[in-house]
Amino acid sequence: MSVFVCPCACVLVMLMCLCIQAMWLMLQQDSAQDYVIATGSSHSVREFVVAAFQQIGVEIMYVNTSL
Repeated sequence: MSVFVCPCACVLVMLMCLCIQAMWLMLQQDSAQDYVIATGSSHSVREFVVAAFQQIGVEIMYVNTSL
């Protein structure tokens, strides 16, 4: 039996866990405030897609890159 795990799903689960932890930490504060949840680094959607597909051994070829 083989199991295929989408790397995108793994990343989403990890991000969800981080967001849940951040929400829990916000709820521990004495008073309500505004918060920003961030990783501290910026990445384009293209970088994310390339990294995700590299995990499963698929090379991405962009056809229309003029945008």
